[in-house]
Amino acid sequence: MHIGEFLREAKCCIRCLHRLSGKHNRANFVLRRADDAEHANVKHGAELLQNCQPVLQEEHKSESCPLCLGILGDNFLSSCLNKIAKKMLEDGYDSDTFSLNAMIPNSIAIRQHSLYTYAKEKLRDEVWKQEDVVSVKDALKYGLTEKLEEKTRKKCDVKSDLRVTVVADYINDRKEVSALMQCSKGSNSRKRKYGGKPSQSISSIQTTLDEMKSVETLSKYADCPPQLPTESCSLKDILCFQEAIYVAGRYNKYSRELSQTPWIIDGTRKTESSVQELICDKILQYFRATDLKFISAGREDVDVKMLGSGRPFAIELINSRRTKTSEEDVKELQISINSSTDMIAVNRLQMIPKKDLTLLKEGEEHKIKLYRATVYAKNGVSDEKLESLQNVKDLVISQKTPVRVLHRRPFAARSKTIHSISAERIDQNHFALNLSTQAGTYIKEFVHGDFRRTCPSLGSLLETEVDILELDVQEVELVWPPAKEEEERIF
Repeated sequence: MHIGEFLREAKCCIRCLHRLSGKHNRANFVLRRADDAEHANVKHGAELLQNCQPVLQEEHKSESCPLCLGILGDNFLSSCLNKIAKKMLEDGYDSDTFSLNAMIPNSIAIRQHSLYTYAKEKLRDEVWKQEDVVSVKDALKYGLTEKLEEKTRKKCDVKSDLRVTVVADYINDRKEVSALMQCSKGSNSRKRKYGGKPSQSISSIQTTLDEMKSVETLSKYADCPPQLPTESCSLKDILCFQEAIYVAGRYNKYSRELSQTPWIIDGTRKTESSVQELICDKILQYFRATDLKFISAGREDVDVKMLGSGRPFAIELINSRRTKTSEEDVKELQISINSSTDMIAVNRLQMIPKKDLTLLKEGEEHKIKLYRATVYAKNGVSDEKLESLQNVKDLVISQKTPVRVLHRRPFAARSKTIHSISAERIDQNHFALNLSTQAGTYIKEFVHGDFRRTCPSLGSLLETEVDILELDVQEVELVWPPAKEEEERIF
């Protein structure tokens, strides 16, 4: 029997005939009208399709196929085309490009292997080469790309950050896969880590199929050859997702009643708003993103101000509809944020590439932070003692996790460095304290000692009981956002 006749008997659809021919001519798969004579009679010299021409028109009209389960049929492709175009336009993605992907039933891999195994025994040397076959996913993309580009006016590009995924559903997929995987029940290598059930991932399925090289073996677990499905695949969903984009800047906090992130305990808000919400609500709205992640170089307590050039931060915008923005647009966004509140201010707001985030993370442990605090000394402190603080340089202290944060942070003892200290008297019992420290130092605990959990502390250096009344972060010495060559780098 000739291979073309064999495939006709197997009732393969026209596009699967072209797939198996190994000819990657996209014109063979492009979605056109069902009565398009040119499409119904493409030959392109494929040897695999010899003697098939008389039945191409009839097979083209059929949506059932034992291989692709109807995914490459005109009805399915037309549904995909219309729904993708509608979703992309309604969601308003401004990207000029898109990449097209597909999630298809795993049973398609079983069916293709089954037909190949059956053909290999029946046709002997005349069978097609597996490595030359066009995958169902690629054939689906070939069929849709041209029309999608026309409808959306966007270019298909595999490197595009806008990913469009077609999700196909087959009602009997789980049943067919489970039947095949019965043979792997005794194999620990294909069992899930928990539960002991055989994995149904495509890699596990392919491993199982590779072990079944005969019709006799495969027939115990799957139809060989595959039969026409009682129901074809349906279009389950169209997923559009834009790769994350990133905004960076620095923020100042002027309120002592504002948390950095939403502070909610047992469903009750502890602060009316937060730095994150005051900044991000407007940014989320502007970029029309689905969600975001707020990333900062450390954090200050609710009652601590963030002054100077501000604390470095970045925002990861997830599935943003807007990706094109000018420097002027971002400046206007910064103005909008700053004019909406007097509790915070943003500066140096700009777009950054993802790779720049490493600079923010690398600086977490190595940056230097400057603080100014108002300190109370219960029994007063002498001028000599205050002046002696200026001699402290690169003092290494040991800090156990503070009592006040033990409920949310693991217990640990950490070594931190106090680079310099100076003090200015306010009155007999009060003085202003200036500190330069390693990032991650608990300043409040360094001042009062935290029941000797921080050693040495300011209190032990002054040999008197002290406590902190107010604390301001004066500076976070980190080059952020990464300065452009023509800009002056600031700390």
